[in-house]
Amino acid sequence: MRSKPQKIRAVCIDIDGTLVGREELVSVRVCETLKKARASGVEIIIATGRSRYTTMPIAFQIPPLGYGIVATGSVVMHLEKNTIIERNVLTHDEAIIATRAIWEAGLSPRLYEDAIHSARILFHPDRPIPKDISQRHTPWPELCDSIPFEPTSVEAFGKEEQMRPLAKLLRTKLPPTMVVIESHRHHYWYLEICSLRAGKGQGLKAIAQHLGMHPSEMMAIGDGLNDLDMIAEAGIGVAMGNALPEVQAAADVITASQEEDGVAEALEKWVL
Repeated sequence: MRSKPQKIRAVCIDIDGTLVGREELVSVRVCETLKKARASGVEIIIATGRSRYTTMPIAFQIPPLGYGIVATGSVVMHLEKNTIIERNVLTHDEAIIATRAIWEAGLSPRLYEDAIHSARILFHPDRPIPKDISQRHTPWPELCDSIPFEPTSVEAFGKEEQMRPLAKLLRTKLPPTMVVIESHRHHYWYLEICSLRAGKGQGLKAIAQHLGMHPSEMMAIGDGLNDLDMIAEAGIGVAMGNALPEVQAAADVITASQEEDGVAEALEKWVL
C-alpha cells in the first residue's frame, strides 16, 4: 500500500460490478455503510462509465446525491446541484475520426450525448441494431460525416477476444488528443474513445482540487480496466474480489466481491 493517509476524506466508487450487479440494486448493507461513512464526514463519489442519465437511478438508491465522475470522467459534476466541475468531451472532428475508425474495423459505433434527460445514443441503421435498444437510441445515417452534438465518447462492444486487439490497433491509429479506454460489463467488452483529458483518475483529481483535499486522502474502489487510473491516483486503491486480474494486481488491497458486499467491507476496514 502507498503511504497511508491519516484519514480518508472521500471515497470514489464504481457502479457496475462494484456497487451493483445485474439486478442494479445496491444492497442494504452497502447502503447502511455508506450512510455511516457520510455521517462521519466522508464524501461519497460515484465514478462510472455510465452517462449522467443512467447514473441517476443508482445514485438515488444511496442518497443524498453528491459528486459524480460520469461518462468515464468526461463529465465531473455535483449530481444534485447539476453543477459541472469539469467537462471534457470529444470535438466534432475527433468524434468523426473515432467513428470512422470503428466503422472501418467492421463494428457498429455508438455515440453518447451528455444530457440529463433524453441523452441520445446515435448508431448507424446499416449496422446491427444494439441489443439494448431503447427510446434513446437514434439511427443516424450521416454518422461518419456529420454529428449533431459533441459526444462524451464513441464506443463499440463485442467479445473480449475481438475487442482487446482492436483497442491496441486503435491506439496506434488515433491522434494523441484521444484515448482508448477498455471496460467490461457482464459478458461484453467495451471500447470507449474519449478525450485525452477524460478518465476516472482525472475526475478524482478534479474533485480533490474542488474540495480542497489531496488525492492521497481519497479511496477508490473498482473492478474494471477503466478503474485503473482512479485506483492509481487514490491514497488507497481497492479492487473488488470479482475484479479483473490486472485490476487486483494494481490495487493496494482487495476486498470481497460485489455479491459479498465488498464496498461495505472496504469502508468498514479502511475508512470507518
